[in-house]
Amino acid sequence: MVTYLNFACTTASSFWLEVCTPSHTRFFERPGRLTAIQAAWPTWHVHEWVWHERNPGQDTRNNRAYERFRDGLITGCAGLGWLRDVSDASKHCGIGRTPRVDQVSGTGLHTTGEITDVFGMRPDTQADPLVLHVDGVPHAFDSVLRTAIVYWRTNYFA
Repeated sequence: MVTYLNFACTTASSFWLEVCTPSHTRFFERPGRLTAIQAAWPTWHVHEWVWHERNPGQDTRNNRAYERFRDGLITGCAGLGWLRDVSDASKHCGIGRTPRVDQVSGTGLHTTGEITDVFGMRPDTQADPLVLHVDGVPHAFDSVLRTAIVYWRTNYFA
């Protein structure tokens, strides 16, 4: 049995428009660890919205049809699997399955000045470009995210 608590988002498309798209915009406006995690999470998890919209009431746990759907997405867009690793590792710290991403680099922050925010003056930091290493091959996070966005838009949210 599945219980839906869709607090205003009631479709995969509304989740895409109201959650995914703003998180992508934030990342591209201000790339860094925080915005990368905030963009990776919904970009991966929108697949569950798509699944539930197509299979109402079906639980994803121990569900072979769901697993085939999920694995097909990763086959169709390898970057989704990499974003899954970023999403899971940022939430759980460790991943209990074999990750596709070997390493994330370029996460160092350096100060670029000061800004005023609601808490007063604080250092303004900029992150080095994030790079996901898969089988020893570096992939720029921004390119991985763009590819996943294009995949979703082309196949599900045209």
